[in-house]
Amino acid sequence: MIAFILAGGKGTRLKELTSDSIPKPMVNIAGKPILQYQIEFLAKNNVNKVIISVGCGAQAIKKYFGEGKKFGLTITYSEESQPLGTAGAFKHAAPLFADAQDILVLYGDIIFDIDLQRLINFHNSFSRLGTLLVHPNDHPYDSDLLEVNRINKIIRFIPKPHPAGQLYQNLVNAGVYILKPEIARFIKSGQKLDFGQDVFPTLVANGKDLYAYRSSEYVKDAGSLERFKEVEKDILGGKVYRRNLINKQKALFLDRDGVMNKEVHYLQRPEQLELIEGSAEAVKKINNSDYLGIVVTNQSVVARGLCSEQDVAEIHKKLDVLLGEKQAFLDGIYYCPHHPERGFEGESREYKIDCSCRKPQTGMLRQAEHDFNIDPENSFMIGDATSDIMTGVNANLKTILVRTGYAGKDRKYDCLPDFVFEDLQEAVDFLIDDYGRLITEINEITAPVREMSKKYFVILVGGLSRSGKSTMAKIISIALKDKGVKSIILGLDNWLINLNNRETWMGVRDRYDYDRIENDFRSFLAGNEIHVRKYDAETRRKSESVETFKLENHEAVIIDGVVALDIPYLRRISDLKIYLDTNEELRKKRFHDFYRYKGLTIDEITPLYLERQTDEVPVIVQSKKYADQILAVKGEA
Repeated sequence: MIAFILAGGKGTRLKELTSDSIPKPMVNIAGKPILQYQIEFLAKNNVNKVIISVGCGAQAIKKYFGEGKKFGLTITYSEESQPLGTAGAFKHAAPLFADAQDILVLYGDIIFDIDLQRLINFHNSFSRLGTLLVHPNDHPYDSDLLEVNRINKIIRFIPKPHPAGQLYQNLVNAGVYILKPEIARFIKSGQKLDFGQDVFPTLVANGKDLYAYRSSEYVKDAGSLERFKEVEKDILGGKVYRRNLINKQKALFLDRDGVMNKEVHYLQRPEQLELIEGSAEAVKKINNSDYLGIVVTNQSVVARGLCSEQDVAEIHKKLDVLLGEKQAFLDGIYYCPHHPERGFEGESREYKIDCSCRKPQTGMLRQAEHDFNIDPENSFMIGDATSDIMTGVNANLKTILVRTGYAGKDRKYDCLPDFVFEDLQEAVDFLIDDYGRLITEINEITAPVREMSKKYFVILVGGLSRSGKSTMAKIISIALKDKGVKSIILGLDNWLINLNNRETWMGVRDRYDYDRIENDFRSFLAGNEIHVRKYDAETRRKSESVETFKLENHEAVIIDGVVALDIPYLRRISDLKIYLDTNEELRKKRFHDFYRYKGLTIDEITPLYLERQTDEVPVIVQSKKYADQILAVKGEA
């Protein structure tokens, strides 16, 4: 393979940094010319023959790179006497690569870092005239787009401007191609022609095989001053390299209905899709982080005969459009059209199969893991139903339940999420703003405890209701697991007095059975089994079933609850006491959100909140003085 770099652009949008003698590809970014990053990438990937198409500022490029020897490759030049456009320049240089099997074409103003072998393998998987690297962007509404079918064959190009109401896939030509030399036969000589505007659309319209290689890797042009500054920041921050798919990627797998968009029973038309408030902002925050945002969704509407796969594609275009309007995008969308149960009127029998992709099976996640080189240990599944949580469990992902959509009330699978949040926006805020920081803090404060020679150690997590105690307990458990420490979490809510047995005069110390807590924990820490009727937060009542706990081979016992630091016995046996301090305005919002989820009205929630302010807050706030560490977490408890 040889490389052909289009470096003849003048760079009028970068006029502050360019001139007739300094063309756009020679502008210094993070210490060296844009073009040098490309040359070094090619040398690193054993692309040893490079042709650079030059025009404006040709002498500066030739003087700097010469014949390429100091960069470990061979460079020749194709010089235009007048601007010919991207395709015209390619045609002009055609005699220089007539014997090549494939040509890697690069636009000279882009900064990128990609797994080139993945792209080559994709290109070689079918007989095709060319492969275009494509990706979604945060401004599809004013971008030239293209559309692909299910096997990634390009079926049309969609130039801007886009009329109101038009649905489209958010796929943008990134300026990286692998082309066969014979494509030059379809380009007229001596004319100014552009690949994206003139040549590729004509080839597709005439039935020629062009394919799209969809990538989440970093490919951005530095063609404007604003984008130049953004790209420079990403180079210096290491983001350009981290996004290369030779590196394991972190992903947030998102269910669609009830998480991204409002739950509609058997959604089957684009006009039925309406985003949940804040979900687009959450996706945009994912885009700006080191996580990939990938939708995995069951769409049995196809198997049920309610719509076709093309209809699902139109729905996903609508999702792309709505997200794009908020400058957000998804790195991938995977869906399962199947359903295992037969015998329904109007069903599509070819889709009535017991497949490996329908959640809670993990087929969609495994495909995404292959496509994006995803690291399951550092990825999350976010959903509104137990099928989503069970999928995450089966795929060894950490799991998050959101209280939108079904809010976990489907009860179809017996599983518990690692974390619970009000909605996608709150979940993403926690993961990006808090999670990594808190893992680091927990590692630091638990290090001295881990080094003790005791058989087990006890960590208390206390604080006001809705301050994030169960979230923190789970974070501690995850941090300890990463260090090879096995832990068990015991929530003190399981020792609450049953709602039916409470009296109006009872304060927080009366609602918790302090005597039984001490007796059960003495027995538990002595190695005996304890039997607890679990507290159901939704109904505020004890479950009829009994759960058994035993200290077996656990090295850490994590006890979380409002009164954890108020009980003298627990303080005596603990090795680390943590108090969670939360902004009251935020805690109040969580309190109201939580009880609305339980089905209480605002008229019921307001006096309950005021009651807790009187009988709980003074007692629990004073227990803060016993804490070894005071921490804050923004996520939901």
